[in-house]
Amino acid sequence: MTTEQDARLKLIQAWEHLVLTRTRDLCANCGSNVQVRARMVVPESLGGNLHPENGVALCRSCRVISSIHQEPETNSKTPISFWMSRAQSLQMNEHLEAGVGYRTQSALVRHLVQQYVADPESFQDLIELAEEDVAEVKWNLWVDSALYTRFKNLLQETSGLSVRAALCGMLRIYASALNTLNQKESEHVGTSSNTTP
Repeated sequence: MTTEQDARLKLIQAWEHLVLTRTRDLCANCGSNVQVRARMVVPESLGGNLHPENGVALCRSCRVISSIHQEPETNSKTPISFWMSRAQSLQMNEHLEAGVGYRTQSALVRHLVQQYVADPESFQDLIELAEEDVAEVKWNLWVDSALYTRFKNLLQETSGLSVRAALCGMLRIYASALNTLNQKESEHVGTSSNTTP
């Protein structure tokens, strides 16, 4: 690592510390204190800077489900077709049809690929969840070619997983995060309905 890269890393770590201290290590979206990380509201690629007010603390579930910023679309797209179990496909389609999170398979998978490329550490348990399912249902979609190449290369460098296994595992993480947030919401609604003025 060069001196310039080392200085940049220290600057980013100091910024993350300031953001997390300001937010008391709690997720700005759901209040969780599990796997909370600092994220830029306006990314540097769009003119953002490392100022604490340009930071937000998000837990893993909220980082996986919501995106602070979407990569601009390009005209260079790579089609992806991958197989998964019928049960997993039905579960994901139920979430999509219910309007929870993303509305299309393509948008969801593109978001998860972007999240992995931006922060592979958020998917530390991907290898455990990336089982090769019975191939019963095929999803066909597209992602930005440059993003797909970075994703595929990063998978090879970090885990050795196939794109199919990684995507199935990432969809499991997403479904688990949705279930966790739905549970928290249900508990909150149950708690607020039990309090009578």
